Amino acid sequence: MARTILVCEDDPAILSGVQDLLEDEGFHVLVARDGATGLKLALDQDPDVVILDVMLPKRSGVEVCQKLHEERIRGAVLMLTAKATDQDKVIGKGPVEKAGKDIDQAVKK
Repeated sequence: MARTILVCEDDPAILSGVQDLLEDEGFHVLVARDGATGLKLALDQDPDVVILDVMLPKRSGVEVCQKLHEERIRGAVLMLTAKATDQDKVIGKGPVEKAGKDIDQAVKK
């Protein structure tokens, strides 16, 4: 059975590119274009991995991440962000990985 990854991203080009890359690798991909929808999907579907954009409409990726940790989801959380300062890197409690949006370059090729 394929692992499930939830991608929460409001930029259609990035979302489509990440979704295509993950599906090409055999993952089942759920998508959300805002934080509120992403949180609901994460809690309802219990994905293996949640990829969150930091700056999402309706509810920020940081807020979603904090709520997921409060709910003790079992999956890993990866923050996808264009922010680069040390202060921006302090996201919250619990295990979180962070990836820069240099992924833009890979997705648009």
